[in-house]
Amino acid sequence: MAYTVGEIIIETLTDLGVQVVFGIPGVHSVELYRGLAQKNIRHITPRHEQGAGFMADGYARRSGMPGVCFVITGPGLTNIITPMAQAYADRIPMLVISTINPTPELGKNSGLLHALPNQSKLAKSVSLKSYTITIPENASKIVSKAFFETLGSRKGPVHIEIPTNILEERISNVTRNVGAPIRLKSKKFKSDLLKFAKTIESEQSIIIFAGGGAVNASEELSELSEKLCAPVILTINARGLMSSSSIALPASPSLPAVRTFIKNYDVAIVIGSELGPTDYDMFGTGAKLKFKKIIRIDTDPNPNSGTPKINLNITQDSKLFLQEINRYLLEKNIARKRKKDVEKMVSNIKVQIRKNLNDLEKKSIALIEGVYLLLPKAVIVGDSTKPVYAGNDFIEPPDPKTWFNAATGFGALGYAPPSAIGAQIADPESQVICLVGDGGLQFSLTEIGSALDEKLPIIYLIWNNNGYKEISDFMDSKNIKRIGVTPSPPNFKFIAEAYSIPYFHLTKISSLRKVLDKATKKMREKEFKPCIIEVDEHNFSLGSQNNG
Repeated sequence: MAYTVGEIIIETLTDLGVQVVFGIPGVHSVELYRGLAQKNIRHITPRHEQGAGFMADGYARRSGMPGVCFVITGPGLTNIITPMAQAYADRIPMLVISTINPTPELGKNSGLLHALPNQSKLAKSVSLKSYTITIPENASKIVSKAFFETLGSRKGPVHIEIPTNILEERISNVTRNVGAPIRLKSKKFKSDLLKFAKTIESEQSIIIFAGGGAVNASEELSELSEKLCAPVILTINARGLMSSSSIALPASPSLPAVRTFIKNYDVAIVIGSELGPTDYDMFGTGAKLKFKKIIRIDTDPNPNSGTPKINLNITQDSKLFLQEINRYLLEKNIARKRKKDVEKMVSNIKVQIRKNLNDLEKKSIALIEGVYLLLPKAVIVGDSTKPVYAGNDFIEPPDPKTWFNAATGFGALGYAPPSAIGAQIADPESQVICLVGDGGLQFSLTEIGSALDEKLPIIYLIWNNNGYKEISDFMDSKNIKRIGVTPSPPNFKFIAEAYSIPYFHLTKISSLRKVLDKATKKMREKEFKPCIIEVDEHNFSLGSQNNG
């Protein structure tokens, strides 16, 4: 029996365990949809290809599996470039499959519909690799290879393009090739263990930085921290790790109080992070992190150029390596400073951070902490907005992968509304909260319709400050007259009515329980649907903070 290349791609994705695809079909890509209805792959239709990319990002962050997207030639690909760049910056596995014009037209400036001068080169600028399928028999092999490359030593997006004439070709006797995952345990494993142990054996002043590459190693990280009696600084993408530990500090290394605290330590162990500027120098001071020794453990051997100088770079999977080093350290019975001393230091720095919060930050953190308290299974997907910036500075989620946003690395606005959809699909049992500002929401407002289509009970928690407050504040700090920072928000109550979804207005923190109870109940009446909770920054009051 003969199959089209499009059908073979769907069969291969099925073999790879793909359960969800995000995309908007077009006349160039319909052959990808020929076999989709017969397979157990759910197709999610966003309102814009940028939404498809951000949905795939949120899905990948919550599930750990690559988010897969289908887009058309030309504008479909250019529309998804921003999410690909965000995924590249944050190392999020994403597979983007696009079409391209027929092979006779490639490399020609013929003016054909959707033509780009060099589509693959454009995609390659924001992805790990870009493949063009020119031989039909190679389609399955390339799709499988690209899928696993998204999960490789440096996770990220991979692009595949297929000429429309190749996509339609039929071939028979096809052997589908799903390949195998990339091996993450290096042959130098034992050697690296010995180097690590030797580097720290005489050191008494050690601090640990944990990043997004350590999200699956919470137990191992806690054990290492206890054995070394070393406090752990959790970067934005590592929040929720070690949530019950008394020596974990869920605060940004950019904060002055944390930078002062860090100076007490000579040796830094960096696990699953590059310690990029958005981690340790968000305020642009230019001050570098300085240690006598820096040890980095990460699958990617090549950190960014902005990473502090590394003395020992260990290219290993964080979880596997920590498991073994913990066994080794147990045998050696390494003694460190008394735990109570470290606990007291961490506790004091937390108190100091809270003391230094301004009123807006206090409101923001009270709101976020209230959500986690009242909804223990909450996953908060954030946009670039004031409360998210405050949370990135200092917030302690209950579990890993329950706090993530685009206010790192690439920093795209409009990320959260579609990303929350991907996260909710990946984890239907959790309550997903999209925390977004009125300015950022208008980048992707229509994706609320996608959540409605898919019957997803997402809470769109809108922080309304009537514009781009972060930018206007920055203009003030630079003594620049405010221009272009006050885009008028729509009436969000009317937006909710237009989509026939519930709307609530939160005016004080003491009403949070009541509003969340009403929202979660209303969203589940008859059938699931999203809802909007609006918070007006200027009229939001802390009042009584008793949510219990």
